[in-house]
Amino acid sequence: MDPVPNRGPRRRSLRRYWPLIAGATLSAAALGYAATVMVAPTYQATASILLSDAEVVGESLVGPERRVVQEAGRVTSREVLSRAVDVVGGGTTVDQLRRTVAVRADPSAGEIVVTADAGDPGSAADVANSVAAAYREATAAVAADRIAAATKVLDAEIVEARQEIDVLEAVSADGDPATGPLLDAALTRLASLEMRVTDIEVDAALFGDGDPARRRCRDPTGAAAPGA
Repeated sequence: MDPVPNRGPRRRSLRRYWPLIAGATLSAAALGYAATVMVAPTYQATASILLSDAEVVGESLVGPERRVVQEAGRVTSREVLSRAVDVVGGGTTVDQLRRTVAVRADPSAGEIVVTADAGDPGSAADVANSVAAAYREATAAVAADRIAAATKVLDAEIVEARQEIDVLEAVSADGDPATGPLLDAALTRLASLEMRVTDIEVDAALFGDGDPARRRCRDPTGAAAPGA
């Protein structure tokens, strides 16, 4: 029969160091709690961008839902965020700003939702609004270039059409009956070109300047993700 091991010394050793073990455990728990309390809360603010159904001049025809998804991808592009960092300031870089911003497309509502994280409510709202405004400005610049290019081409075609009409009218005045149908076709073409220019000007005034409706966000009232 094997002898029963003598655990007395081991037990006395554990009893001797038990206050130290318990103290270390409590200290670790207290440090963990303190770290949780000391971590600054993160606030979230959301701004919305409502897109119009009008097509941008010079842009390929796409369905409205696909367009919302495409435009949502542009919100975090370097072109847009570079404009936003100038407004946000504080030495923020494009990469830093991109890490604090989340963008979600809502195709059914024709809406882009921009959510920003920051350490205080005001900063979160400022970032969200700045990114939404920067998207508006970038879109306006692109649209303005497209409208200018399209208008330039149409203006040149209008000049040619008017010159053609002048020649046909001069020939028609000499009594050439064959110029009648040609003159009618030239006048119809001129009217069509001028109508296209008018349509572009109307679209530019309503939508083409890249000014989608924006819902500015207000300061969040509480931490969205404390300790995040």
